[in-house]
Parts: sequence; C-alpha cells; structure tokens
Amino acid sequence: MKGKDGLIKMGFEVFTKMFMKYDIFGKRPLKISKGIKVNTSHVHTLEAIGKGHATTVTSLSDYFKITKGAVSQGISKLHQEGYIKKMDGSHKTVNLELTALGKQVMKSHDKYNASFVKKIRVIEEKYSEKEITTFLDILTDVDFIFGEFVEEMK
Repeated sequence: MKGKDGLIKMGFEVFTKMFMKYDIFGKRPLKISKGIKVNTSHVHTLEAIGKGHATTVTSLSDYFKITKGAVSQGISKLHQEGYIKKMDGSHKTVNLELTALGKQVMKSHDKYNASFVKKIRVIEEKYSEKEITTFLDILTDVDFIFGEFVEEMK
C-alpha cells in the first residue's frame, strides 16, 4: 500500500490490533497490595479524580465520553469499597475526592505506569522529538474522532 490512504489504512489496522490487546489487558484487575485488586476502569476513574481532571459525575462523563449512568455505577462501587468520598458541592453537585485507599491505588498505578514507560523508552532513541510530537498530534486527532463517534452513539 502506498500513499496517505494506504498509510492511514495500515495505521488503522495497527491501532485495531493495539486496541484489542489493550482491551484484554484492561480486563485484568490491577493488584494494589495483598488482597486488594481494582479493575482498570476504576483505576482510571480514580486517576482522573486524583489528578483533578474530573471531580464530579458530570465532569467524569465528559472526560471519558461515557454516560452519567455508567459513571454513577462506577462511583457508587468505588464509594462503597472505600476508594472515594463524596463531598457536597454547590447546586446539587457532589464533588469526589480520593480516600487514603484511593490514593494508595493511584500510587500503585503510577508505579506500574512508570515501569511500562521505562519499557517503551526505546522510542526516545528511535524517533526524533518532532516525530513523537507528530505522533501525539495524530493520536489526539484520533481520540477526538472516537469521541465524536461515542457522542453520536448516545
């Protein structure tokens, strides 16, 4: 395959294979400590809250491009299991905050991410900063397109 069209098709095939692997990986719970395992989607929810990307059901729904109902179910489970606390906000808004256990999950996840990043550090040696920046720009564009598809499906 040649040309931009062929490259885009090849890129989509690689992305699909990568997504399938990530999906398998994402279904395995992250072991935090002895007896504590948290599924990946909940870990990412805790990460979004802990890093301040989203701290309400509505902002989490917008951040992940999923329904408020799906977010609420996850939040309820995380709250019941002691990973987050709910704080009254203004105008019927409930602000979410990590508990000590939620912070422990984030810390463990950050360590795991650091080990993953260490393994893919070879990318720094293989590509220039400009090429990596272009790649990130493309990923951002693809993320936007997927977000649009998700919005259309609601």
